Amino acid sequence: MERSSMNVSLLQNFGLSNKRIVMFILSKPSKISVDPKLLESRLSYVDEKLGISRESPVFITAVSAVLWRTDSEIEKKMQIFRGFGWSDSEIATLFGAQPYYLSKSKAYISDKLNLEKRIKPRNAVLKILKEKELVKDAPSFGTIVSYSELKFLDFVQSYESRVPGLCETYMNRRNSERKVGSATLKYLVSHKEGGGRSLWLKEKGGLWLQETPNSIAIMFRFSTLFRSHRLFYSTIDANRKPHLLVDYLMDSLHFSKKDAISISTKAKLTHLKSTINSDIVLNIFKTYGLDLPQIRRIVSSAPKILTCKPKIRFFHQLGLSGSDLVTFIKNNPHILRTGLHTKIIPCLGLLRQLLGSDEIVIQVINRSRRLSFTNSFMERLSTNVSLLKNFGLSNERIVRFLLTNPPSKINVDPNQLESRLSYVQEKLGISRESPIFVHALSAVLWYTDSEIERKMQNFRSFGWSDSDIALLFMNQPYCLTMSEANMLNKLNFYMKDLGYTPSYLMARHSFFTLSLDKRVIPRNTMLKILREKKLVSSDKPSLNSIATYSESKFLEFLRRFEEDVPCLRKIYLDSVKRVVS
Repeated sequence: MERSSMNVSLLQNFGLSNKRIVMFILSKPSKISVDPKLLESRLSYVDEKLGISRESPVFITAVSAVLWRTDSEIEKKMQIFRGFGWSDSEIATLFGAQPYYLSKSKAYISDKLNLEKRIKPRNAVLKILKEKELVKDAPSFGTIVSYSELKFLDFVQSYESRVPGLCETYMNRRNSERKVGSATLKYLVSHKEGGGRSLWLKEKGGLWLQETPNSIAIMFRFSTLFRSHRLFYSTIDANRKPHLLVDYLMDSLHFSKKDAISISTKAKLTHLKSTINSDIVLNIFKTYGLDLPQIRRIVSSAPKILTCKPKIRFFHQLGLSGSDLVTFIKNNPHILRTGLHTKIIPCLGLLRQLLGSDEIVIQVINRSRRLSFTNSFMERLSTNVSLLKNFGLSNERIVRFLLTNPPSKINVDPNQLESRLSYVQEKLGISRESPIFVHALSAVLWYTDSEIERKMQNFRSFGWSDSDIALLFMNQPYCLTMSEANMLNKLNFYMKDLGYTPSYLMARHSFFTLSLDKRVIPRNTMLKILREKKLVSSDKPSLNSIATYSESKFLEFLRRFEEDVPCLRKIYLDSVKRVVS
């Protein structure tokens, strides 16, 4: 932690903004714990030797690229460019635009620059296509040269039917003096229908293609010609148990065969050779107090959890247990594909730094339907939290905002968040010190000014003044989130059917948060029956009172009139049931 703190201060003193420092850390968290002297020397190297200004958008990318490389290693890479006729100023211009090249191996750079192995063979293909007038709308030569090998082979393959042997021509030109890459071999075998490929492969490396009813079995001779003798496409190993996971799910978790096959297919764990790790995972779950139905729900939603014991331990140690752990994994199955040390731990560390404690982080996790661990999400979160702080919101209120909103709102564009902060304070007149400020902010976050204006116009059409509307929104900002249809239905019922006035509704704003069909109208019907039978007075209890009762309290209220109106509760429950169904 001491190194990390020193390095953050170093980056700040060098003139980098907090936003760019966060980007630097998130790109690879281990970089922030590097020796401060090394970091300082690399900052100076990029600024002075490479001539990339610290204000440049690519500055931190360049620092990342050179961080683990000595001056002599970088000089050797520059020497490769010089060997191909590049001047130092041209090299500096390239690195200034694409510092990414500084992190590449010398072999990679040589391959990119090599005329014989890359540029001439691709130019020959383009020349053939131009002669046949097949490339009027093709990419430029510069674009084609920048293609990866597999992407270029796809490009060539698209013309194979019109120019038979085109791929063979390219490969002969390209590989006359070169070993065959495993990725290229993989492509050629999977596109074996092209003329001449089988022959070419056979001649180049002692490779046979054996046709079988269900697959292509590829076998390599040991040869220095190939980078790898690994089997890219093969039939299933005869010694492997293809249904190991299916059997395990049926035996250990009592899934039906149909469900076990479905889960196994979803998991894509055909490579599973042992269930030892899965046994450990299940035992961890049991140790943490999860019962069989809970474990089955987790495995059904995220079967790859059976191979992820370190992540389970981590989240349990963080404070997730029992039903919380079940819910979190069900809601966030993508964590199984997310690196624990490269993404999850750094991102939660940033959350802890922003929110103040593990307890609050756990609350955010529990309330999040889907929590993102991407660099872009964490960068935006950091920017938005800083924006809320600069606007004058306390940490307590920022935490409340984060806890009451889904990740999609937390991940809103900072410009949008800034405009909505101003709208709530200036247009709606809600002070940033008001307890409901963050609720109003949540309510308007996804609405434009024109959408809110249309909603206000609906109130005006029922005789509400702008001051009436402002007072309602200040007391009940979630009125802003109602759809226009829902808003009009409620205004019609309360003001036309019941004759309520704006001032009456402003004082009883909870009416706007209740469902008309499921709660207000059925309870109003019961109240009318009781009044007609003179079992209650004309003004007590009021609809406002009984509409806010919990369901159990309202049923208890109706029970008092069972002798006078035997079917009253049944009428009410049937009316609610019809609406729900």
